[in-house]
Amino acid sequence: MESGKWKVVKSENELKRFIDKIDNVYEAFLIGLINDYQIDNSSGKGNGFLKQKDGFKLNMMKYESCPESKESFTFFVNKNGVIQNLESNGFYLKAKDCIVY
Repeated sequence: MESGKWKVVKSENELKRFIDKIDNVYEAFLIGLINDYQIDNSSGKGNGFLKQKDGFKLNMMKYESCPESKESFTFFVNKNGVIQNLESNGFYLKAKDCIVY
């Protein structure tokens, strides 16, 4: 709310401008989520962080439901919200079945 009026975010770029400088791990994870990475609450391979001088090093994952798979990624989110040094750590779950919602 600004000057008594609600503001609406209509795009990823507007959200990044709203967040501004990345100064905590929640904002760093939000940048990961905006970029289609997810947090795995049951495994450190898809969930974890290290605070570093100029940003945060994150472990997040990409999930597919058919066939079900989880791929671990490590990357750095700098203070400007830019993802750098993206590295796949490989799949830590790879099933033959599909998860249907």
